[in-house]
Amino acid sequence: MEINTKVILEKSKRSLLLLTEQLDTVEIEAFQDFELTSSEFRTMVSFEKATSFLCKNDTPIIYVIELTDTEKRKKLLKAFESFSKLNKTKTKNENRLNHSKDNKRDSATLYVGSSTSNFKSRLKDHLGVKKSVRTYAMHLSKWDNNLNYTIRIKTYKLSKTERIVVELIEQQIWDQLQPVFGKRSGLL
Repeated sequence: MEINTKVILEKSKRSLLLLTEQLDTVEIEAFQDFELTSSEFRTMVSFEKATSFLCKNDTPIIYVIELTDTEKRKKLLKAFESFSKLNKTKTKNENRLNHSKDNKRDSATLYVGSSTSNFKSRLKDHLGVKKSVRTYAMHLSKWDNNLNYTIRIKTYKLSKTERIVVELIEQQIWDQLQPVFGKRSGLL
């Protein structure tokens, strides 16, 4: 089958124009900004108590997880390095933890992500509150060696829009903040 490259390029241009139109109408507002101590995400009970104000989101949310204390961050990253070496020796989909990509950088921003429906559930993954090892996330409490630290979580609410627009905005935030963990979406 022959590919009509002119048609493909024209359709691609139209898609980008539609995305531009959507970006012209999307609104981003600072939503929630809160802190959690590591002791508040050691168990599901303590997590639920500390995050009782969070509910399912009806519009997309982009979130930023930070650890601004430089000394605690160094200790946390050292713990991750040790954990990661051991984790690599385990069996995938059995006992190996599917953790976020380590970007090998020192940044106050640990992670940038988005959620279109259940931010609280995604946060549980990142903080390591859930038992699951298959979901790609930071899983902080599963490897942080019970270090005492405080993370800051900032959320930004977007008006209803398509997932690709959310990812484009998330990618721009990722590029600006250069987080320690996670991956860039690769859309642009």
